Amino acid sequence: MCLDSGFFGAINITFSIHINCEGHIAQSGYNYNTVNIGPADTVVLNGIDIDHRGFPGTIPALAFTGSGTLYLHNSTIRGTSTGLSFTPNNTAKLFITNTKIDNNSGFGVTIQPTVGRSSVNIDGLSATGNKGGVLAAALGNAGASIQLEMRNSNLSQNADFGLFSGGVTLPIVTVIDNSVISNNANVGVKSNGSNSQVFISNSTISGNKIGWIFSTGVSFSATEIIMSQT
Repeated sequence: MCLDSGFFGAINITFSIHINCEGHIAQSGYNYNTVNIGPADTVVLNGIDIDHRGFPGTIPALAFTGSGTLYLHNSTIRGTSTGLSFTPNNTAKLFITNTKIDNNSGFGVTIQPTVGRSSVNIDGLSATGNKGGVLAAALGNAGASIQLEMRNSNLSQNADFGLFSGGVTLPIVTVIDNSVISNNANVGVKSNGSNSQVFISNSTISGNKIGWIFSTGVSFSATEIIMSQT
C-alpha cells in the first residue's frame, strides 16, 4: 500500500519485498528508513518520495545495513541529511536507476561496506545540491571492496565534491560513462588510497574548482572527456 503525503513514521524492512509507489509521496517529515536483509533477500523500491521538508536531521533518509540486493528506481530523496547510506555487513548489491537525490545537507549516496564485496550499478542518478554527490570508500575496512559502475548521471552543484573514491587494502573500482560532474564547489572527482581505481569515459567534468585530484598509487584512466575548471 502507498500513502499520500503525511507523517507516517519510518519503514524498517527485514525481508524480501517489492514496494511500488510511483505517482505517490511515500513519506514526508523526519524519518529514518532502514533495509536490513539477509544474503538471499531482494528489496525493490519503486517510485518512493522522501522529503524531510526543512528537518534534515543527522541520520540518512534510507540506510542499508545488511546484505542481499537493493533496487531503488524512479524515486526522489530531498531535504534530508545523507540521502542513501549503503553500508552492508556482507556481500551485497545496489541498483539505482532514474532517481533524484538532491538538496540534502549530507551526501547524496554513500557506499561504505564494512566487509565483503559491494557491487553498485547506477544509471540515471541526479545527485545535485548536496554536500557531496557520491562517496565510495572503504579506507578503514580491510575486508571490504567496491565495484561501482555509473552511467547517464549528473553529480553537480554540490558543496564539496561530485565523486569521492577511496580504498587501501582491497580494490575500490569506479567506472563512469556518459555522465556530467560539474560546478561542484571543491573537486569534481577525488580519488584517495593506493587501491582506488577510477576509469572515466565519454563524460563532462567542468566548472568545478578543481577538476580531479588523485593521490599517489591511484589507477586512473580518462577517454573522450570534456574538461574545464574554474
